[in-house]
Amino acid sequence: MHHQKFVTSMRACHLHKITKSVQNIAFSST
Repeated sequence: MHHQKFVTSMRACHLHKITKSVQNIAFSST
């Protein structure tokens, strides 16, 4: 059960990084 929560938080962090990098790329190209 604890492992599931860890995986979820890792995935959320990874998703956040992707979102940030995508925003940075979009900001740079503008």
